[in-house]
Amino acid sequence: CFENLPGSATVLATLNGVPCGFSAVVGKGLLIALGFNLIDKFDYYVPIMEQLMAELGVKKSVTLSGRDLVAVLRANDKQGFLFAGNFHEIDCEDQAELSLGGERLVLDLNLRQRCGVILPLNLELPQSGTLKYATCEVLAVKRKGQKLELDLYAPCVKGFELGFSGLEILKARLSAGKAELRRTDQGWIVAAKIDSGINPEMKLTLQIK
Repeated sequence: CFENLPGSATVLATLNGVPCGFSAVVGKGLLIALGFNLIDKFDYYVPIMEQLMAELGVKKSVTLSGRDLVAVLRANDKQGFLFAGNFHEIDCEDQAELSLGGERLVLDLNLRQRCGVILPLNLELPQSGTLKYATCEVLAVKRKGQKLELDLYAPCVKGFELGFSGLEILKARLSAGKAELRRTDQGWIVAAKIDSGINPEMKLTLQIK
């Protein structure tokens, strides 16, 4: 039936040359049909999916250095969220690279077994300032005078980071673990070190000018 569709072509074949994947133009889109199933148990399916997405004109929005974690980016030109998950029975680390608003970001991720987080990117803060990124989930942000309080969910193995711009931060305090404050050309970074066994829900308090 694919032979009768415009633009029909073979995109995948077996080692013996037997076609097992077809593409065709349907309306304003492109259809790909496979003659086999794809499951999540084999790494060699990854390059197959990358090839299929390239055939469809889909470009990667986020790239991981390894294959231990999964990540999906949902964003517009200015801000968005990175959905990251660890489906393994062990703690895992990975590095995510993405581009948002013409700016390249490289995030070091470490997650406990069987957990997921929604990471904010370019989140506007109350009154002024921007949370450029966070490698932990931010549940709530409150501005109280010269203090900024962030409720966090950090199911991390070693620690996490938050990057800020448009703020002058004087001090950072974490309810669990240690928070180190560093100035950069773009603003400030709060780097947190925590123990993997602690409650992942915690509060970060920033003294701002």
